Amino acid sequence: MTMKGVPVVCGLIANLSSYILDFAVRQKIGGVSLNFFLVEQFPAIKPERYNNLIINIIVPFVLELIYTAWDIKAFADDLWREADEPLRAALKRQWDENVAETGGHAGVESPSWAEIAPDGFPYPPFKWDEERRARLRAELDAIYAHLYGLTEEELDYILETFPIVKKKDIEKYGSYHTKELILKYYDEYTDKIPKQEGV
Repeated sequence: MTMKGVPVVCGLIANLSSYILDFAVRQKIGGVSLNFFLVEQFPAIKPERYNNLIINIIVPFVLELIYTAWDIKAFADDLWREADEPLRAALKRQWDENVAETGGHAGVESPSWAEIAPDGFPYPPFKWDEERRARLRAELDAIYAHLYGLTEEELDYILETFPIVKKKDIEKYGSYHTKELILKYYDEYTDKIPKQEGV
């Protein structure tokens, strides 16, 4: 079954934010401008590739990374309305994991200006935690490496083309922490993401 609507938009957001697409885009750009004819050539994952398994993994991560303030409640509400029961259960698990790890915003009242939809996402924004967010982004990059059909060596090569990220990681952690996390999750998702041909 082909997924559509807000869940697939979440997939597109994650895809456009991935190191892999960033790498591919840098191969196309000759200068400092990004024309629409180049955007049309981006190797984005096709909507039909987002089956229920992949959506139920990716979308909760994307929601946690995006929905960190009441201003974004409408997005969370739209996603909740379009989610089927397995996806709603995955979104709730994501919320519970955030609360367990960070203390979360459980029980926080919405501000007076926030429009609260009775059929929307029934929880306040996710609590921002830098280390947790880094792990979620690394998991998404690992998942997209599998969706693109990359080998571990190819992924390693791509990640080495981000010298500024590497330099900042070494200054902060003493090693290329981002790459280490992504490669760790790449191994963990090897048997979870079905192999597919083509983008």
